[in-house]
Amino acid sequence: GQFIVDYIESRQDKGNESTEKRILTLISNMTKQNLAVNITECTFSDIGFDSLSIVDFLCAVEQQEGILFDYNSVYAKSNTIGEFIDVVRAMKAKRREE
Repeated sequence: GQFIVDYIESRQDKGNESTEKRILTLISNMTKQNLAVNITECTFSDIGFDSLSIVDFLCAVEQQEGILFDYNSVYAKSNTIGEFIDVVRAMKAKRREE
């Protein structure tokens, strides 16, 4: 939705906006609602994701971003959606180094 586009354009971190935009768009599509500007500060439960929704979401992100999660590691490293996006960025950067 437009909220996502406005949020992305307001971010200073221009180099990683495509990863962030794709993940936020995926969340918006899964929740069927426009996301608030502070979405990156929310947890998955804040946006209505239950454990099954989270697994579906993680599988979709894996396919979309070409990465594989260690599910326990993802939960340990990310409490908010913003932290999750940071984990994805780090995994993609590590993959590029290999």
